[in-house]
Amino acid sequence: MEELDYEIQDAILERPHVFRIDGETFYLYPLTLGKIHLMQRISESLGLERKNLEKNAMLEMLRVVEKNKPACCDLLAYLTARNDYYSVFDYDAFDRRKTVFMEQEDSEIAMLVMKALSSDRTERFITHLGIDTEQKDMQKVAKVKSASDKNSYTFGGVSVFGSLLDVAMERYKMTKRQVVWEIDYTSLRLLLADRVNSLYVTDEERKKIHISRDRKKVDGDNRQAIMEAIRSHDWE
Repeated sequence: MEELDYEIQDAILERPHVFRIDGETFYLYPLTLGKIHLMQRISESLGLERKNLEKNAMLEMLRVVEKNKPACCDLLAYLTARNDYYSVFDYDAFDRRKTVFMEQEDSEIAMLVMKALSSDRTERFITHLGIDTEQKDMQKVAKVKSASDKNSYTFGGVSVFGSLLDVAMERYKMTKRQVVWEIDYTSLRLLLADRVNSLYVTDEERKKIHISRDRKKVDGDNRQAIMEAIRSHDWE
């Protein structure tokens, strides 16, 4: 198995990153939608320079911690709270964790912040699993169907409320608080992106789509596999 496959397993298990400070155990829990918004708000105030991150990420993180250590510790204090609304906004526990982090060396905080900011691997998982290809194919089908159906209109879905929250709440019978604070963001995205969809098309529409019905993926570096795919494809 590839390293990314193990990371996907960790995502399924909701496995946190564990670290210890002065004998006390802390957990960087998988990001939720709510924590991502908190992280974005704080990270914007850190003044991270993308070009510096590309050259030397650790050196840039050290610069940021030296410049704004309290905000970096705020970030860690939020992300080490359990994934539920009341734990995240328990400010007595928040202040206690922040105090512990403030007492640590800048290098330790820089490593933890870098780990936190790079922990969302959702897009890489979607590409690795081939879900992005499935989505593109489904968009092709939907485009052909919409062209042949002149009497249908689609509205909404222009914000996170309609495109994510409403869909998850309706499909999985979850409350808004559960979607935002309890289910991890990677699982939420993958559940919605990889759900099974069946779209009926007419024979005429199928000819315009140019997608194989067997849905098999072919190794582009394997000549034998390519030739076999050509021979077995339904070209009608």
